[in-house]
Amino acid sequence: SRGCTLDEAARDLQICLGDGERCSCADSRGWRGVRGTAPVLAGKYMYEVEILSPGLVRVGWGTRLGKLEIGKDENSFGYGGTGKKSWNGRFEDYGVQFGAGDVVGCLLDRSNPDRGTVSFAVNGRLLGEAFVLPPALRNSALLPAICGKDFDARCRFARLEFPVEGFAPVANLKACDDARCLAGETPGKSSAGVQCLILEPTRDLALQTFNCLKKIGRYLEAPSIRVALCCGGDEREQRGEMAKGPHIVVGTLQKVSSCIHRGVLSVKSLKLLILDEADELVKFDALSEILKIKRAASVGSSRRMQVSLFSATLHTDDVRRAVEALTERPTWVDLKGKVTIPDTVHALICPVFAHEGMPFKSASLGRVEPKTDGIHAPSAALPRHSEQFASQRVKEIKPH
Repeated sequence: SRGCTLDEAARDLQICLGDGERCSCADSRGWRGVRGTAPVLAGKYMYEVEILSPGLVRVGWGTRLGKLEIGKDENSFGYGGTGKKSWNGRFEDYGVQFGAGDVVGCLLDRSNPDRGTVSFAVNGRLLGEAFVLPPALRNSALLPAICGKDFDARCRFARLEFPVEGFAPVANLKACDDARCLAGETPGKSSAGVQCLILEPTRDLALQTFNCLKKIGRYLEAPSIRVALCCGGDEREQRGEMAKGPHIVVGTLQKVSSCIHRGVLSVKSLKLLILDEADELVKFDALSEILKIKRAASVGSSRRMQVSLFSATLHTDDVRRAVEALTERPTWVDLKGKVTIPDTVHALICPVFAHEGMPFKSASLGRVEPKTDGIHAPSAALPRHSEQFASQRVKEIKPH
C-alpha cells in the first residue's frame, strides 16, 4: 500500500495542514477544502474525521476533477454537520447533526462494479446508504475529501477509532484497487504526471499530432521526451504508455477527461495546456469540461499554467468565450486579416531566390547531393537547370 495523507497539492491555499492528517482553516467567509492522496477504484474502504473545534465541516469523497467544496458538483459527495447530505448542489436531510468531539466515518463500497455506494457513521453508529454512484462515476477514482468554514479536524486514514466490519482503512488501499498504480505516479516525486496536455477535436488529429511529436522526440536525448496518446483505440496499449510517466499527452477531450476521472492520468504537474483547432474543441458546450481539467491541474498550486489556443478562426464568439474563461490577460497573435503580432514576438522574413547569384560556395556544392523534401523551386527560375538543381540551390542558400 502507498498509504494516504492529506494532499498538499490538492487543497485551497487557506487550508493549513499538519502531520499528514490534521487540517484547519481560520477563514469563515467561504468553504475551503482538501483531498487525500488515496484514489479508490474498487473494494471497500473507509476513513474517519475527528472534529476538534466548533465550525462548519463537510466530509466525504470526490474525484480529482471535483470541486474542493465537496457536494457542490457532480464529482463529489458530502455529509455536513448540519445533518445534510449533498451531491451536485442538492442538499437533503440525512443522519444526525455532528460537531466538536464527534468522529465521523466515511465509507465507500465499490465491491460491486455496477453499484458503488457511499455511506457515513457518527461515533460508530451507521447511518445507512447516502449515495449510489451515478454511472458516469463508476470508473472514476474517488479520494477522501473534507471542507469547511473556520474549522479544525483530524483525519484517521490508518488507525480507526470505530472500524466497520468489512471495510479496510483507506491507508491500506491494495494495489489492485489503487488508481495510482495505473497512473504510474511515484510517491514523493513532485515531477510525477504529465507536463503538457494537447487537446484535439478528433482522433485523427490527435494521432497526427502524436506521430509528429514522436518524430521530433527522436532527436531529443538529454533529456528524452516521452509522449503518450489518449484517444479511441487500443486502451491497454495507451494505459501502458501513460504508466511510463509521459511528459506530453495528446488526446481527445472525452478520452482525456475519462482518464483523469479514473485516475489513469495525473495532471498535478501540468504546466502547459494546448487547445488545437480551438474553434472545433469548444463547440457543443465542451468548454465546461475543459475548465474542469484546468481546475484539476491548478488546484492547490500557486504557479500559473500557460494555456494556448490555436485556430484558423480565432475570432468566433465561442473561441472568444473560451479565451476569456481559460486565460488571464491573454496575448493575441493573429496573422489572418489585420496582422497582430505582440512586441514580445520577434519575426524575421528572409526571401530566398534560387535564380540570384550566390556570393559563396558551400564545400559540398556539386559534390554531395543533399536530401530533398520533394518541394522544388519552379524550373522557370533556372530554365537551364533541373528542378533538383534549383531545390539544391535553395537548400544551400537557406542556412546562410
